[in-house]
Amino acid sequence: MFITEWKWDNIAMDFVGGLPKTRK
Repeated sequence: MFITEWKWDNIAMDFVGGLPKTRK
């Protein structure tokens, strides 16, 4: 289940770092 942890971390970082940048 460690794979899911780093996967979520990547998604969360992308979301937090990509949301305000793209501002869809």
